[in-house]
Amino acid sequence: MFRMAMVALCGIALVISAVGCGETRPAVSDTPVTEAQPSQEPIWVSSPARAFPELANEVFFGVGVGEAKRLPGVYLRRKSSIERGRAEVAGQLRTFVTGVFKDYTEAAFTPSMDVAESRSLTSNVQKSILDETLMGAKTHEIWKDPTTGDYYALVILSMDSVAQQLRQKIQEVEKGRLRIAADEAHKELDDIIAKNRARAQ
Repeated sequence: MFRMAMVALCGIALVISAVGCGETRPAVSDTPVTEAQPSQEPIWVSSPARAFPELANEVFFGVGVGEAKRLPGVYLRRKSSIERGRAEVAGQLRTFVTGVFKDYTEAAFTPSMDVAESRSLTSNVQKSILDETLMGAKTHEIWKDPTTGDYYALVILSMDSVAQQLRQKIQEVEKGRLRIAADEAHKELDDIIAKNRARAQ
């Protein structure tokens, strides 16, 4: 009888011990860690081109931030940082498309095209390229500031994909407007795109 009582007491003690251990485990973080986060701010937060020189003149860089003081949830901060990074890329893309189209219309289109028509064509080409190429923008890196809780996202978009779309859209609108041979005009377009790519960085 005494032996059975001791076995029962030991069993109860083990259960209590297990419950106690469960209570002292640290709480699960609401931010799953998938990879090591550097404690210091990565270079790309302030200078993506310096952080990734191999991508210079190859991609558009956009850095966005999701601020902890404005957005209470981790999901919202991450999402906001990515959306703002994409918005920054979109702004650069608009400038790039406008520059290329302006240079090309001056170099290859007939002088009879008035300013209003040129602006309308530029706007249409710009919107079409933004809609189509921004889908290819990728989130390259995300960093959480351990001090503030802010999230930073680096978004990149291939310049080659933009140039390809730009050539296609411009060729769709150039019929009847070229003042030089098409082959010569397209060579001019390639040179203009290259010049604007270098200017974009």
